[in-house]
Amino acid sequence: TFLCVSSVMAESHDMNDYGLMKRACEHAPWRLKNCLSYAVILGNQKRFEEGAEVARRVLARQPNLFPMYYVLSELNRLQGDKKGYCDAIAKYDAIFGGRSSIHSEWRANCRGE
Repeated sequence: TFLCVSSVMAESHDMNDYGLMKRACEHAPWRLKNCLSYAVILGNQKRFEEGAEVARRVLARQPNLFPMYYVLSELNRLQGDKKGYCDAIAKYDAIFGGRSSIHSEWRANCRGE
């Protein structure tokens, strides 16, 4: 119970606090905001693979969290992983039946991947 309460409290504090978001995501990985913030912070620190791994762990549990697919696609793109980028963006787009706001980006960059 304490860990759950702590992760909820983390959301009301500084979402850019690396240590706080890391602990909150590790202790309550079902709390999307904390893990999303943690993955973004890692990306901002140019730790793209670590951020992508956080995103993949969350998506393994909750495969329809479209914001995490977007973050994963960007982390993959930034580290030069075109296949990973295209896979993540395709899953994001599929959640919206191929009509997402990034559908044209997928068509332009990933057609045939």
